[in-house]
Amino acid sequence: MRHLIAGHDDALACLFDRYHRLVLSIGLNVLRDEDEAQDVVQEVFFNLYRTVGKFDPQKGTTKMWIIRGAYRQALTRRRYLKLRGFYDDLAIVETAEESGGLGLLSAESARLVREVLGRLNRVQRQTLRLAIFDGLTTHEIASKTRQTPSNVRHHYYRGLTKLRMMISEKAGKVEQSAAQEAVNARS
Repeated sequence: MRHLIAGHDDALACLFDRYHRLVLSIGLNVLRDEDEAQDVVQEVFFNLYRTVGKFDPQKGTTKMWIIRGAYRQALTRRRYLKLRGFYDDLAIVETAEESGGLGLLSAESARLVREVLGRLNRVQRQTLRLAIFDGLTTHEIASKTRQTPSNVRHHYYRGLTKLRMMISEKAGKVEQSAAQEAVNARS
């Protein structure tokens, strides 16, 4: 970043080589569309070049600055696309692909999601729904729920931690069940 600030344009190419896959991954996770994610990558590095003077190493690393920019750009793009109905048809296609590829019916998937979310407390469940399904930012959730952004982040990360634990437990039970069925089948 110091080289980019000093005007060495080759530094941008180095940053791009190092971080473009990370930014693309963030874009794909948020947008669920490769072309849109590629646009986010371009926009993030363009913004990085334009706003390089605002970078303060005291506030965080280059990587974290790029990650924040990637999430900000991807979420902004997601809201834009959602307002224009981009995800209306995409959700139907993804559900069909997921149920065919994983062998799960969409009703089973929905039941599993409801079950896992139902085990969270009310505030965590509401925060995760607003962040994941509605694509709202921490500040937007805070204003909507009349909480501070730090409380929203707390509920979000605690809820995610609980979800990961519950899903890991479920996956372990499924693996144990599959192993037991395999043993029974051999007997």
